[in-house]
Amino acid sequence: MRHWTECALLILVALATGHAANPVRIAVCTSNPQQLPDALREFERVNGKGLIDLVVMDADTPPEKVAGARVIYAYLMNAALYEHFAAAAQKAVAAGAVILAQPPDIAAHRWQVKPDVEASARAYEYWDNGGVDNLSAFLAMCYRLGGGERQITVPPPQRHILKGIYHPRAKEPFESLGDYLTWYRAERLVPESAPLAGILLYQTNYKVHDLGHIDALIAALEKHGIGAVPVFGWPVPALTPFLGEPGRSPLRLLYSFNLGFAQTSDSETLERYGLHVIDLMTSRDSYEIWSKSAFGITPARLSTQVVLPEIAGATEPIVVSTTERIAGVTGPVTKPIPERIDLAVRRGARWLALQEKPNAEKRLGLLYFNNPPGKGNIGASYLNVFPTLEAVLARLRENGYQTGKQLPTEKELEALLEISGRNVEVWAPGELEALVAKGHVELVSMKKYRSWFQALPKEFQDFVNAGWGPPEKAQLMTTTFRNGEKFFVVPGVRMGNIFLGPQPLRTTFERSMEVAHNTNIPPPHSYIAAYLWYRNEFKADAVVHFGRHGTLEFLPAKNVGQAGWDASEVILGDLPNAYYYIMDGGGEAAQRGRNNQPSDADGGSRGRAGPVREAGANLREFAEDRRRVARASGSVPSKRTRGNSPVEVGHTTGLRSGKSELDGRAGKDRGVPGRDGSRAHSGWHAHGWAPSGPGRSEGSAGRTHQVELVGRREAPMGRTSNSVGKRHLQWPGTRTACWNPT
Repeated sequence: MRHWTECALLILVALATGHAANPVRIAVCTSNPQQLPDALREFERVNGKGLIDLVVMDADTPPEKVAGARVIYAYLMNAALYEHFAAAAQKAVAAGAVILAQPPDIAAHRWQVKPDVEASARAYEYWDNGGVDNLSAFLAMCYRLGGGERQITVPPPQRHILKGIYHPRAKEPFESLGDYLTWYRAERLVPESAPLAGILLYQTNYKVHDLGHIDALIAALEKHGIGAVPVFGWPVPALTPFLGEPGRSPLRLLYSFNLGFAQTSDSETLERYGLHVIDLMTSRDSYEIWSKSAFGITPARLSTQVVLPEIAGATEPIVVSTTERIAGVTGPVTKPIPERIDLAVRRGARWLALQEKPNAEKRLGLLYFNNPPGKGNIGASYLNVFPTLEAVLARLRENGYQTGKQLPTEKELEALLEISGRNVEVWAPGELEALVAKGHVELVSMKKYRSWFQALPKEFQDFVNAGWGPPEKAQLMTTTFRNGEKFFVVPGVRMGNIFLGPQPLRTTFERSMEVAHNTNIPPPHSYIAAYLWYRNEFKADAVVHFGRHGTLEFLPAKNVGQAGWDASEVILGDLPNAYYYIMDGGGEAAQRGRNNQPSDADGGSRGRAGPVREAGANLREFAEDRRRVARASGSVPSKRTRGNSPVEVGHTTGLRSGKSELDGRAGKDRGVPGRDGSRAHSGWHAHGWAPSGPGRSEGSAGRTHQVELVGRREAPMGRTSNSVGKRHLQWPGTRTACWNPT
């Protein structure tokens, strides 16, 4: 009798305190479980404690815990986890468990079970809308499905906003750009004249409140005097009401986290806005793993984090956050990388400054290839460098850039660069001193270089000193005056606010086979000194590299998603970089585009890089064409012409600048066959001169040396009222994008 009395008392106490004797185990697998603990607390507040035993499934969860579940929900589960829990799910089903999944057919295939399709659809509504209230209701539904003994109410899904504008200081998201800008001005977080940068993010980040990296970016932009418009949702075309009308948008720059599933319509939408788009990425690895990784972004994630954003039109991929596991927190948390956030903001500010500054005040560094060093070796892969530079300088002058009193002709330019604009190796004694004496080269004192070098990341300094010794021991491109003072020599020719110079030498002749493309050996001090001179002394607003290919993109660094101590990141810093590149260099173009952050100026397939048709050649026909051209010019291909050196090809075929009927200007040859069956023009190409004749494609008409370094397009931005309900909105800081050498 006493035993039964004690049991009855225990039952009464359990009921009185809201505990259940047999909790329902619910196993949930999702990549975004962050709100589940709060949802469980809300469920227990409404219905009492002890009703649910919640298991959040991940790779570390013992399968036997899942096998004992009465409800299993697989929400967008990956293949590895499906395999990991397959036996456990089948065991749970055999014991009467209910399987819910999104999508249901994947679970049916992977686990060989029959999910409850109708209940799965209801579960998806809760998760799709998100929020603590919906996930608490989801747990209530699962409790009922799992045979929970207590009669509880299952609330219907609450419709939450799927797209809008977020700000950490605002209580609720905004459903119109006008409302947001009115609130933003009233908050006075940035000056009224500040430019505005849009931030595109997935609704999932907002839904699960995984916004630490977004908040850090917003704060950094505002600290820099740039207003932020963080827009969540997907796909991009659905977000246009929050961006303003194309051509009249108050935004002047876009940062994007949400182009990983880019569609054709995304590219078309961004094209209409004509804004420069910077691709920001979150590494799915922890900071510890990412910082030590040679990949940066793992190959498995390149397509969604780099390739598809590139196709949509984003450039300069920057990892600004990592994925961390934090003790006491359910699920992964996105954590910002402060140094990378700062780089993204400074890079964006540079692009904005290019829009603000008049062309007459902009300073550009134009870098061509001169390696191996010496006279007569200024060139690039099938690019006629001197007429190209002549054409670009002329176009810059037309657009108001200060290019000096008089532009040199192609021949004069060639003579000038032979005197002052070439690299000199250590095996040419007295040659560098003669260059310094005759030319107009720039000098960087050892004292000044040391001060610049010591401001660079410590990891990079140690790396360079280990490979080449301290700056004082540098020999490459150095000269010593009679007083014993040592200088680095930066060759080139200054024309007003334009500086033409060769890309610095990557190595000495003795180490060329060891170093040229070795990603384990740092650049020499002379290389670093030259780029730091462009940044710190010349104060370039941007640099432009000409021709395939230089060495900056092959310096030691992560493959993509670099850290602040990686070589090309250190050397370029926040400096905008455009790159004229041959169209058929797809693989190298990708390396270039991801390692030194350029905006493309080729005719290739990197996003919306240009209108010229892709023209890769069939090797067999290409070889035949070379033999035909050689016969026509009286030259015979030799061993030294089997590479792709433009000097060698020119020597063999007679394709000298302005001298051959097959020259890039003449366009009389029938051309080299392209991949699509069309003919690509033979000879060296010169930017600014379109091919002629019947073989010219429609897209090649007109000038071809187009560089877009502002927001990629000029966008006339009108000024209209900012009041709510007006269709055209104008932030006071908006300017027409105008830095465009085209």
